[in-house]
Amino acid sequence: MTTRAASGAVVRVTVGRVIGAHGVRGDVVVRVAGVGSVLESARSAYVAGQAVQILASRTAGVGRIILRLEGFGNRDRALSLKGAEVAVLREQLPPVAEGEFYRCDVVGLRVRIENAREIGHVTDVIETGANDVFVVTGDDGREVLVPAIADVVVGIDLRAGWITIRAMPGLLDD
Repeated sequence: MTTRAASGAVVRVTVGRVIGAHGVRGDVVVRVAGVGSVLESARSAYVAGQAVQILASRTAGVGRIILRLEGFGNRDRALSLKGAEVAVLREQLPPVAEGEFYRCDVVGLRVRIENAREIGHVTDVIETGANDVFVVTGDDGREVLVPAIADVVVGIDLRAGWITIRAMPGLLDD
């Protein structure tokens, strides 16, 4: 099964960024983020938006992995990828526990105020360090930043496609 966004697009999840080349055979060094460890066993990925086969992988210290990619057999080709995002399909990510989800799973969900109206849908998730923030875009194009904290997020129902929030004072300037 292929996970698709509400728009019908296949869901790709960025798991790292190419930070350089390693050796002369075209290996790339990837700084991984979040679930980037999935690259250790992945056989394919998207690099700079293009599908590539992963021929070999190995860890290179904390937060880094070295990949050998098909079609990138020399250092110059590998260096051409520096700065490129590395992504995998949503299905390649490990399953999550009941009640947990990946950030990519909430993008596209509709957001409503507890016992009230719908205010829009999640268009992005910002990582702040302290907590995530959902960027909610209304039908009028207006954006509301909703902190993903227990005091605000009452519930997330991935199957039904909803996030229910409790509006804190000042959250919605109506």
